[in-house]
Amino acid sequence: MTVAVAQSASQAAAGAPIILNDSFTSTDAFGDSFPAMRIGVTTTSATPTVLSDLAHTDAAGPEAALWDSVSQTETDGWGASVVTQSVYSRRCQLIKRLDSNYVAGRYLWFVGFASGSPSAGDAVTAVSRSYLIR
Repeated sequence: MTVAVAQSASQAAAGAPIILNDSFTSTDAFGDSFPAMRIGVTTTSATPTVLSDLAHTDAAGPEAALWDSVSQTETDGWGASVVTQSVYSRRCQLIKRLDSNYVAGRYLWFVGFASGSPSAGDAVTAVSRSYLIR
């Protein structure tokens, strides 16, 4: 499976809610496995490489209750009457108010993990560019 993630974010002013748009595209030969997605923050601009690099995370799969809107498309490739490749694209949007975890000066990331329930040492398998919260 290959995974690509992207993130765009903006704030109208310092301290204003963040308008967050995240996308996730996966290519899977069988359409049966997905990484665990999270939004999270770090205190530095260093790209997180393991879960414990993030100061805080929230589950951010397309089924997660945190999203304000989610859209999904699926394209299947067929061969000999069976699915040989599936491409899934999801776009998720959230208006995130700042709180004790999402504060000015922290960096916001959209990250994926191979494990369905990542723990502290699990490696990040997909990561977006960061957004510096104002």
